[in-house]
Amino acid sequence: IEKSKSLKSNQDILLSSSYKLSRKMSPLYLLSKITECDESINHYLVNTDAIELIASIITDNYNPKEKFLSENLLYKISDCLLILSCIASSIEEYRSQITKYNISPIIVDSLLKHFTIYNELQEIKSNGVYKISSSKTELLLRLSNRITLFSAYLLRSLSRSTALLRTYLVDLNIVEILLNCLRVPQGVVECFSKELQGSEILLKTVVLGIISNLILDFSAVKNDLLSSEVSALFSSFIDKDQPDILRLNSLILFRNSLFGDDIKYKENFIQILPFDKIFELCYDANPQ
Repeated sequence: IEKSKSLKSNQDILLSSSYKLSRKMSPLYLLSKITECDESINHYLVNTDAIELIASIITDNYNPKEKFLSENLLYKISDCLLILSCIASSIEEYRSQITKYNISPIIVDSLLKHFTIYNELQEIKSNGVYKISSSKTELLLRLSNRITLFSAYLLRSLSRSTALLRTYLVDLNIVEILLNCLRVPQGVVECFSKELQGSEILLKTVVLGIISNLILDFSAVKNDLLSSEVSALFSSFIDKDQPDILRLNSLILFRNSLFGDDIKYKENFIQILPFDKIFELCYDANPQ
């Protein structure tokens, strides 16, 4: 990887090439952007057997035993994860095709490693205050956030499948890892740039979206998500000092938990989120 002196952002990393193409001009990056904008491209990719090719790029380049990836590989894998998440976003058959490839260990590993980094950073305190900000740590977290976020995007797309909620997503044993991503203290994140803080908020938003699907009545892991401790964690994102996007997704999560006839879920909801709080939210400045 080379960097041009005239290019400052991480998005402008140059790929090793005699043409010195900007990363924004790499085929995988461009394809990931196109699939985000045009759903018809996803059908074309499936019909040309691109799922196998994209999945093989991920599995051939990601080794869970390695602690670090080069920036080049990380961006390549991240772009592929984003492409697959777009393909899996709406068509059940496409989700089923993606699960045939051994991508699940990579999804789980990226989420686990991201939380592990923050967990280690939590130990660095001085007089009760986090003292961890540095340019190297910031870069590490930004890169880790990227691959973790796109893994989460793919997992969210897959979690929209009723069939996979009863099979594939149960086998992942992912619940506690997702909860740990939500438990990262805001005080740690606030040691870094506003850009990274925004990326971490987005990651937590996507994780809440995944859990909103996992907590539906027909999900095989719903019971793992309804302890009082876990419900209190979810409700903490509804507080006024939280970003609106987290508040909204936490409310969607609680709404989904109420589907079904089991009274214990409704009782748990009332204990965590009493009616006076619900009425207070009705007058919130954000109409959503």
